[in-house]
Amino acid sequence: MTGSFSDFVEWAGGTRRAALQLDLSPSRVSRLKLGRQPLPAEVAEKCEQVSRGLFKKERVLGPDDQAA
Repeated sequence: MTGSFSDFVEWAGGTRRAALQLDLSPSRVSRLKLGRQPLPAEVAEKCEQVSRGLFKKERVLGPDDQAA
């Protein structure tokens, strides 16, 4: 497990469950997972909170998203 957003979605049990946990629509989670939208820092923070620190914000964001 690398800690990416895709890994978080898999850990959460899929797109729908991740969407419920992050308070996002499943279509938005899918677009974020596929890289069609930049991952907001707020979503990365929520991933860290929901996973109780398993997915750190910095790792979920990745180097490309942190530079943006």
